[in-house]
Amino acid sequence: MNRILTAMLLFPLVASATDGFQTPSGNIHCALLNDGLRCGILPRSYTAPARPPSWVYDWGVSMQVTPKSAEVIRMRDTVFNPGHPVLAYGTAGQGLQISRARLSFY
Repeated sequence: MNRILTAMLLFPLVASATDGFQTPSGNIHCALLNDGLRCGILPRSYTAPARPPSWVYDWGVSMQVTPKSAEVIRMRDTVFNPGHPVLAYGTAGQGLQISRARLSFY
């Protein structure tokens, strides 16, 4: 059974406790930024959307959800932080779903 983290636009709830979180498996980390929620995943086995031709770095491992969009983004740094608290698996809200096997936006 694939476990799926749904990164939701619950900024006030998460922001009141910390600046980020990680999944129980530790392979997905998310951080609250000024304009949204950014998540990273390593390792992954899903097929990422097409890489922009000019981008030579890892692709499909950084995603961002803002009040206006949810998308794969070009990033060379990471949001991984072993100090992030663990957020239990679950689903609700709108945004993106990421797991080792799949990436989807809704």
